[in-house]
Amino acid sequence: MAKFPHWPLPHHGRFILGLDKMVAAVDRLRSPHLKIPPVVHVTGTNGKGSTCANLSSIFKESGYSWHRYTSPHLMQFNERIVINGQEIDDIHLFQFLEECRMKCDDIPLSFFEGTTAAAFLAFSKYQADVLVMEVGMGGRYDATNIIESPLMTIITPISFDHTEYLGDTIGLIAAEKAEIIKPSCYCVISWQLEEAMDILVQKCEKLSVPYLAWGINWIFKKVENKGFIIYIKCPLEYISEDFIYDYNITKNKDDIDEINNSDKNNSDKNITQKIIDETFLPSENIVLRNDDNETYLEIELILPRPGLIGIHQYINAATSAVSAWWLSKMKKLNSSYKLNNYSKININNIANGLTKAKWIGRMERITNGFLGKIVPQHSELWLDGAHNPAGAEMLSASLLDMQPQLPLYVINGRTMQRDIKGFLQFFLGKARMVCGVLVVSEPSGEKAENIRDVAQEMGFIATAADSLLDAVKICLADAKGMPCRIIICGSLYLAGDVLLANKGIG
Repeated sequence: MAKFPHWPLPHHGRFILGLDKMVAAVDRLRSPHLKIPPVVHVTGTNGKGSTCANLSSIFKESGYSWHRYTSPHLMQFNERIVINGQEIDDIHLFQFLEECRMKCDDIPLSFFEGTTAAAFLAFSKYQADVLVMEVGMGGRYDATNIIESPLMTIITPISFDHTEYLGDTIGLIAAEKAEIIKPSCYCVISWQLEEAMDILVQKCEKLSVPYLAWGINWIFKKVENKGFIIYIKCPLEYISEDFIYDYNITKNKDDIDEINNSDKNNSDKNITQKIIDETFLPSENIVLRNDDNETYLEIELILPRPGLIGIHQYINAATSAVSAWWLSKMKKLNSSYKLNNYSKININNIANGLTKAKWIGRMERITNGFLGKIVPQHSELWLDGAHNPAGAEMLSASLLDMQPQLPLYVINGRTMQRDIKGFLQFFLGKARMVCGVLVVSEPSGEKAENIRDVAQEMGFIATAADSLLDAVKICLADAKGMPCRIIICGSLYLAGDVLLANKGIG
């Protein structure tokens, strides 16, 4: 398959906020969105794709069949639609898109709406235990949000992006994304700014949706050079009776008080510290608590470093782990689901899933290929899809966390009318040079010269290049043979261009 399918073409139809066109399309297609596996629906500003990759890997390690829908793609469109762990093949993709075209071509669907309708059609034709689905933009009016009863919704960190559609405050953006939370689902909320967290929690409580929220029900801490530990406080009513029975967890208050008044808490801490000091093997510790007439489980998950690189990947991994753990212990909420819960998920599967997760174009080191081969062994070429200020902040921190420290060069390309200053500010005083490039695959790509000019105004040494290859060569020439670290960032479309260029394509 080419980078874009035969239908719908990019900029097909006009993007209009609302779900009316999607409702009309799935009606023509005989409601495929009602015939798909249980859905884990993921929104947020940053970390959505990584969280989907982590969860897919955990499901795979646990022996479950899974579909996945993500966007945008980097090299070819097939990446977006994964059927039973494999990217959809060209023949079936063409068939599903063509069926949508024949039945829906008179509906002015946008590119994302048309391809999402085709994805629902594909997912409805193949059985799986779960469908991991990423929101395209926002939540309320996103084409994926015609799902009526998701199994779980996950909200990754929310920050500023697509403000022309979602609003210009964190509160407005959070309110848009909160609309994927539906009655009769579970919700896991990752780290959030206070304004966003308040809105998300209020939405859950208004709908009586069980939730586990960062800072309220769970936190994590990083253990240097070893991994991380998650601490969860989970109300007992959120947990399957089967799990309570299997683990011989009592509901008798006298027994609970006896546990709480014993020295078990200190014993648990000693055991945990021993695991941390000696082996740091994946482990799960569960204790029943009763405070102020509230009965809950206190859970401690000890996990290795995530396979995805970057300090921001710890929060994505922790969010994924909390979600997977809860999926393995949850009560059955929707009678249409064949599975009570995902009980085959255990701590070892979570650990293996996180360490084996792959997500191209995110903190990926380029060591070979057309671009990689021109970089000396003592220098490094990295690629990351960070494209907004929050992503740039995490990327900058991750690069500074790398050892050894090397002179940093930033190759930046982006979409027009995006916040260049807001992105580059996190590299001030850290980057030796900024080199602007045009994103070839982006119809509205920012000119390389504009990026250069803004960077120079900010105080950077900056230049512009005619191609990615020229940009890398410019950085290496400035380093004059000394070791350096080059990061290409600013757009997921740019990440796709890099991967294609590295194969000698484009």
